[in-house]
Amino acid sequence: MLADMLRLGNDQVPKSKDSLFVALEMSGEEGFDTTVPRRLVHRESVAEVLLTRWVRRRTGDFRICAQLPRAHAFYQPEQGRADPLLILETIRQTGLLIAHTGWDIPLDHKFVMRGMSYAVDPAALRAGDRPVDIQLVVRTRDPRVRPGHASTLAVEAELYREGRRFGQGGGTLGALPPAVYARLRPPRVPSQAAGERPAPVPPELVGRRDVRDVLLTSVNKANRWGLLVDASHPALFDHAVDHVPGMVVFAAMRQAVRAVVGPGYLVSCQARTGRFVELDRPAEVSVLRTANGMCWVAVEQDGQRAATAAWRLAPGAGPVS
Repeated sequence: MLADMLRLGNDQVPKSKDSLFVALEMSGEEGFDTTVPRRLVHRESVAEVLLTRWVRRRTGDFRICAQLPRAHAFYQPEQGRADPLLILETIRQTGLLIAHTGWDIPLDHKFVMRGMSYAVDPAALRAGDRPVDIQLVVRTRDPRVRPGHASTLAVEAELYREGRRFGQGGGTLGALPPAVYARLRPPRVPSQAAGERPAPVPPELVGRRDVRDVLLTSVNKANRWGLLVDASHPALFDHAVDHVPGMVVFAAMRQAVRAVVGPGYLVSCQARTGRFVELDRPAEVSVLRTANGMCWVAVEQDGQRAATAAWRLAPGAGPVS
């Protein structure tokens, strides 16, 4: 599957006489005028909403616009290109939007991302003097929606910029009614006193400028670090949650790859999450570097694997001119 994702082309977006669909391509700015309602993508801050417009086709497919910001409180440009984790966040938000608007899953349900992936041509994500406007053609796969019970669905997206396909991605999510989630996750009040917070690794080791953005601490093991979480971080914890958000887990993985490999643009990721990562217990992130620019990363807690991901670094990636 990952190999298929990496075979990217430059296919033109299919043409349509539908004026709204045209707006969702590249012929105007209408698709990027405003964000979708923040509640549809489970964000408190409007500034954290990436999706700007959507339409559902008669086939059940979706056409979605998104805008990747030039500057963000956490996701900063990488080597002159938009942070690739913004692609993962766009896919995460797309899954939530489609669950609510396409399958009528109530807003009070709790969602769990079970896997996400992307593969992109980094040249298409060059960050210039404007935000990066992208379009997604999204299909829903294997929906199992049961009112009052746990539901699952998967989304597959083709990614376009200025009418040309530059990548693809997808994700699988589960939706749990409040009563089901309460049985699965009894109420807890995780906390960590300020004095107990371990020292972060040097920011430059993981490609950060602000020490508060560092998600790793040293554990004196080769290619292994402790997960360092600050639940008061306004961008990583946009709203209160009872576990480490999936995007924080992926960001920690990316920092671990940077610590092992050094600078480079991560052009693909295939990630799976199997367990919640708790806020109040130690977790570790380990990296195994393999051939062809691949890194295999695992997050473990309480002796059990919570998440894994295969990341690929662009060969010879460097700053754009």
